[in-house]
Amino acid sequence: MFLGWVKRVLAVAGSALLSGTRGWGLGTALGVGTLVPMLLSLATHLPLYSALWHAFPPLRYPRVPERLMPIACLALAALIAFAVDRAVRSAALTHVPRTALAALVAAVLLADLHVRVFHASAAEGASRAYAAVESAPAGSLLELPVFLPDIHYGSVYLYYDQRARRPRPAGYSTTAPREADEVARVLRPLGCGDWTSSARSLLQRLGVTVMTLHRGLYLGNPVVADTAWMAWRGLVDHGWRPVVTDGAVTTFERGSSQRQPPFAEPPHADALFCSGWYRLDARGRQMSSGHAALWVYGQGIVRLFLASPEPLPIRLSVDGRLHSHPTVHRLVELRVGLSSERWHLLALDAPRLPEIGGKPRGARIVAYALPDAR
Repeated sequence: MFLGWVKRVLAVAGSALLSGTRGWGLGTALGVGTLVPMLLSLATHLPLYSALWHAFPPLRYPRVPERLMPIACLALAALIAFAVDRAVRSAALTHVPRTALAALVAAVLLADLHVRVFHASAAEGASRAYAAVESAPAGSLLELPVFLPDIHYGSVYLYYDQRARRPRPAGYSTTAPREADEVARVLRPLGCGDWTSSARSLLQRLGVTVMTLHRGLYLGNPVVADTAWMAWRGLVDHGWRPVVTDGAVTTFERGSSQRQPPFAEPPHADALFCSGWYRLDARGRQMSSGHAALWVYGQGIVRLFLASPEPLPIRLSVDGRLHSHPTVHRLVELRVGLSSERWHLLALDAPRLPEIGGKPRGARIVAYALPDAR
C-alpha cells in the first residue's frame, strides 16, 4: 500500500482535530483502525505477530496479512476527511471558494498516489508454443507442472487461456470444488516425470490431447522441485513428442520422439522429492499423500531411514517395479539396490494415511544415504 506523505500528514492533522473538538473516543478508534492493520501487514517482521497468530484464531483466516489493509484505508479516509472539512470551513471564513479548495485537495491526494518504485511487468506476447496448442487435435490441455487449485502459481495458466481456449483440468481458483483438487492430486506426479500413479488412465478419461511444459515454473519454486528434465523425459518415454519450444514453454502432442530436453540435467549430488511430501523440516520429509516419490541418481545401495506415527504398510517400488512391502513404525532402515548409473524413481504408496492434527501424515524419511556419485 503506497499511502504517500500528504495522506499521513492530513491523517495526523485530522486525529489532532478530533482529539481537540470531540474528545479522544473517535480519534482513538480511527487511530487504532489505522495502525493495527498496518502493523499486522508486516506479518512475521513484527515480533509479536507469531504469538498473536497462535493466540487469536481469527487472525489465521486472512491468507495474506495485508488483506486487513482496507480497514486502515477506511480509517485513514475518515481522518483525512476531518482535516479537509476543517480546511474547507476555514476557507469559507477567508472567502476562498470552497470548490476550488476541494479540487486542490483532491488533486494533491491523487498526485500523492504516484509511485515510481514498481512498474507492471511485461506479459508474454504471441507464443508459438500456444499457437501450436490452438492447432492441436481437439481435446483438453494439461499444463505442467500441475498445481493444486489454491496454489497461486497456477494463475500463470489463466493468462495463457487468452491465447488458447481449451478445457483445462487444472488451474487456479480458491473456490474450486473438491473434485478439482482430487484431479490435480492425481495429475501432479506427471510434472515430476512420475508415471507410476493412476495419472495415465486419468489423462485418457479427461480427453487430454495436448500438453505444455513450463520450464520457468520449476525454477526457484518452493512448491515444486527442479524436475522439468524428468518431466520432459517422462513425456517422451510415454508417447508424447515435443512440437514447438518457444522460450520456456514447450508444447507436446501424441507421437514418438527421441528429442532431449533443451535445458540442463539436474545435479546428481542429492535426491529430488516430487509431490506427495510435506516441506523439509528438522525431522526430514513426511508423506502428505498416499503416493510419494523421489528421484535418486547412481548405482549401488540407497539407504532410507523411515519412521511413522502409526504402523503403516507401504509399497516401495523402484522405476515402477515392486521392491518390497515393508511396514513402517519405529525407525527402520530400507536398503534399495540400484543396478545402473542413471536417475531412478523410488515411490512409496500407502492405502491410507493416519490423520494427525487434521492432516494426513504418513511415513517420514528421517535420513537417507545415496550411492557415491561417479
